[in-house]
Amino acid sequence: MKPADRAQTTRFPTWLVPFCLLLLTIPLFVTPVLPLIDFYNHVARFFIFSDGSGHPDFARNYLVNWRLVPNLGLDAIGMAVMQIASPLIGAKLIVALILFVQFFGLLALNRVLGARNGVATALLGTAVLFSYILNWGFANFLLATGLGFWGVAAWLRLRDRPVIAILSGVVI
Repeated sequence: MKPADRAQTTRFPTWLVPFCLLLLTIPLFVTPVLPLIDFYNHVARFFIFSDGSGHPDFARNYLVNWRLVPNLGLDAIGMAVMQIASPLIGAKLIVALILFVQFFGLLALNRVLGARNGVATALLGTAVLFSYILNWGFANFLLATGLGFWGVAAWLRLRDRPVIAILSGVVI
């Protein structure tokens, strides 16, 4: 396939990405509390860690003892979001961040792989992002999956330069 043909096959219509983002955000706007089973336990933890010093009982019972673990990233993001937003709004912002990282990571990986039908990938990816994994509250896993899409896309894009590819893959 010629490079010009590949660029033609992976080009999206201009309306597609905003349309998919609208579909992803509609559930975030239509309900005050997202119908997610375990997610608000994470939100409560983020809130307690970000504001624990203001509550003596929380300060006695919740101590942050972080080490390098996979869910550290979302804890740091969640604590930062809870500093600027209420827990209900913050929960929606965190879910939107997770969905957007996954969606754009999927599109980036699709583009690097040179798939012929990017429209189908975008629409099917939008439909799949609201899954039982999100429903059960595996927020750390979903954020890591989206970042994994980005990491694989970067590695494939830079594979002819192995040092840069490895560095970008490790950082992502």
